[in-house]
Amino acid sequence: MVFVLPFLAFIFGAISFASPCCLPLSPGYVSFISGLPMSDLDRGASRKVALRVSLFFVAGFTLVFSGQLAAGYQQPRQLLSTIPLSR
Repeated sequence: MVFVLPFLAFIFGAISFASPCCLPLSPGYVSFISGLPMSDLDRGASRKVALRVSLFFVAGFTLVFSGQLAAGYQQPRQLLSTIPLSR
């Protein structure tokens, strides 16, 4: 069951991305992230630039949120170690 959950999360994320309210926004989003005008996005070299910049953008978010997750797991453990527990 644990191995199925990431797969289901990916499938449902793809379905929500393909919804009529999100999919039309993606060209403008890629244009904003890459810094290229939308008329240049259909060229091969521009696609490589947009892909590279988008991957760095996603890697940055992954790094920041993974760091926050790791810090979130360490903080309660440190706090609990300083509290004297008497029974």
